[in-house]
Amino acid sequence: MYFRSAAAALSFALVSAPFQLAAADKSSRHALTGEWGVLIIQRARGCEWTGVIQLVERSGQLSGRGSAAPSSGSRHCPRLEGKVNGDVQGDVVRFGFGTGPLGRAEFQGRITPGAGDMNGTWSTRSAAGEWAAAR
Repeated sequence: MYFRSAAAALSFALVSAPFQLAAADKSSRHALTGEWGVLIIQRARGCEWTGVIQLVERSGQLSGRGSAAPSSGSRHCPRLEGKVNGDVQGDVVRFGFGTGPLGRAEFQGRITPGAGDMNGTWSTRSAAGEWAAAR
């Protein structure tokens, strides 16, 4: 980019700097590393799972493992278990969870202020539902 004067270049730098910083900062404002209790619901089939997701967050990237068992009233609902990986940007969390028989589920949601809980929706190639997690 060419500027006709140093003053024009400085003005551009001062005005655009906050936007560049916001675009470059993909990290989370929340500390998500640790153990989360999770509830996963698939209303269409009457499935409900409870379990644990162990997350590690580094510079906005998530990794870990998760497992969830169907509740006693859930019929024909497989146990879910697998690796977790994804990212967090601000209050938005996205992660994939290799759930076994259902395939890879993609979870997307929001983190509440204070990072004590988060919730959202999930989907696979053949199923979808809601989820919530809390410390």
